[in-house]
Order: sequence, then C-alpha cells, then structure tokens
Amino acid sequence: MTILALKAAGASYIYVIEPIEAKQKMALELGADEVFDPKRWSKIIKLTNKIGPDYVFDCVGIPETIMTSMQLVKMGGTIIIIGMHPETFEMKGFLQFMTKNLTMKGMYLVDQESFSTAIRLIEQKKVDVLPLITKRITLDAVPEEIENLSKGLHDDIKILVDIQ
Repeated sequence: MTILALKAAGASYIYVIEPIEAKQKMALELGADEVFDPKRWSKIIKLTNKIGPDYVFDCVGIPETIMTSMQLVKMGGTIIIIGMHPETFEMKGFLQFMTKNLTMKGMYLVDQESFSTAIRLIEQKKVDVLPLITKRITLDAVPEEIENLSKGLHDDIKILVDIQ
C-alpha cells in the first residue's frame, strides 16, 4: 500500500527492500522501480550518488530495519516508521540519528482526512488496491490464519475475510 500511496503522491523513484521473492515481484508490479534483498540495501546508496534517499518508509518496525533506515537515508533525511513490532525493544544507533540530523516520524492510525483521501483515490482509480489481496478466507479460518502468519515470513500481502 505504501508503494501505491507514494506513486499517487508523485514519488519520482521508489526502491524497496524485501526478503520474500513473491513480495519482491508484487512490489515491482505495484510500481516500485527497483527491489533489493535486505543484504544488498547498500546498492541504494550507490544509486543515489552516495547520498541516500530523502525519505525512507519503514513498513516493518523492528530494530534491524530501523537501523538500516538510519544508515540508508541521506543526511538531514526523514524516516517514516509505519510498521509496528508487537513487543517493546531497545533501540541502538542514536548517535547516527543525531549526527546525520535525521527526522523520524511514526504513523499508526489514519485520521478522517487521510481515510477520505484514500477512498477518493480508489474511487478515481488512481490507486488500485485489488492486486494487494493475495488470499481470501472464511471467518472460521481466521484463528488458524493468524497462527500461520505469526510464524514468520509469508507470501501474503492482504488477506480478505469473507464474513458471509
């Protein structure tokens, strides 16, 4: 969804870091310009003339991805943390955060204005959310699906629950 929102907002170039092959392919289909395995994130630095991107959107929200975001973003850049880890954790690397003069913002809930904008973009067909739905399940299958998702890496993007 972040890729679709950035494209709709006019982002000029979108790099994605993703370990799962199916999600790498989906990122490209949704409009990412290039996708990298997490072990190769430093290639993005080279592609940005050794400066780094202006913005990094962290859709995972774990210590490793936040650290990568701080290393990746340009001096004076902004990190938007969208992903949320269910457990508290200790963050390290704040010396880099300060010496690079970074801005870090969190985003969790959507306000009424953002929700209205999202609906309008879908209605105007500027954003197509249907490719994000990678699985449909019944309401009875939800507990088992949550258990499966909690076990780690998976291919699914969005799972639609049919309640009928």
